[in-house]
Amino acid sequence: MMKTLIVDENYPGIKKVDVGYKLDSLVYDGPVEIRVQLKVGRSLEVGGSLKVVESLKVGEWLGVGGSLKVGGSLKVGRSLEVGESLEVGESLKVDGWLNVGRSLEVGEWLKVGGWLGVWGWLKVGGSLGVGGWLKVGGWLGVGESLEVGEWLKVGGSLEVWEWLKVGEWLKVGRSLEVGEWLKVGRSLEVGEWLEVGESLEVWEWLKVGGSLKVGDIKSINGITTSKWLSLNLEYYVEIMDTHIKIGCELKPVEYWESITPEQCIKMDGKKALQFKEKSLDKVLAVHGWMTGKTNLLRTDLKDDLPSISSNGAVILDVCPIKGENDENIDSR
Repeated sequence: MMKTLIVDENYPGIKKVDVGYKLDSLVYDGPVEIRVQLKVGRSLEVGGSLKVVESLKVGEWLGVGGSLKVGGSLKVGRSLEVGESLEVGESLKVDGWLNVGRSLEVGEWLKVGGWLGVWGWLKVGGSLGVGGWLKVGGWLGVGESLEVGEWLKVGGSLEVWEWLKVGEWLKVGRSLEVGEWLKVGRSLEVGEWLEVGESLEVWEWLKVGGSLKVGDIKSINGITTSKWLSLNLEYYVEIMDTHIKIGCELKPVEYWESITPEQCIKMDGKKALQFKEKSLDKVLAVHGWMTGKTNLLRTDLKDDLPSISSNGAVILDVCPIKGENDENIDSR
């Protein structure tokens, strides 16, 4: 086993500066332990593991074959690649890209100018900002806020205690939990359940495999709404305050109430016409119940409700509205 290289105030070529020490570059095939606050002007490459007792600043790139542990803060001017795990006690800033083979844990905040790829799990005690895209193979936990410039993909679950903002699309394999608000520039897809403490804003489409719980929905499909509900019928249906989306057609409720057979055929041929004849009245009745305009469980619709629920419907009660004679739709 190769001996650990100790870098301290006695290391050859090291120079004392105003704060800490400085080296031009360092290359070592085995493990390295840095015991001083160190600034590396160009590159630092370590074949084994790297342990930094205080803080480390690297001008260009930092590559570590094994694991990297930093007691204080870590700043890298260009790119950082770690073969196994990366743990930083305070803050981590990378102006270029950051790639970690296994897990990444940061005590305070993490900021990456380019893209961030973590193939295991990622945990950040404070806030996390990524200029490009962020991909996490396992689960992602952020103590404060998370902002991603482009897209975010998480293989497992995602938990953010304050707010989450994603420039384009967000895809989570399992569950997503956000303490305050969630804003997505384009699309959001969650495999299992989604829970947001305050508000949810999605500009294009939203797909949730399991359940959805939101304190106050602001915008779905670019339409401001306080309630949202989906049904998996012949088409995937999304019902909002003033609009209903059937398949890829997002229209005001009044349009669906007055749609003609000719318009259905022009829209999607025989399938759309059959949907109008078989299911459109049910969809409009659910909208009426959801907005408090009608009692969904009146005699002529009560028997039809189980057929909706048993057809893979996901009923997402964001802001329940109940009349005196209404029953809870989830209880059926």
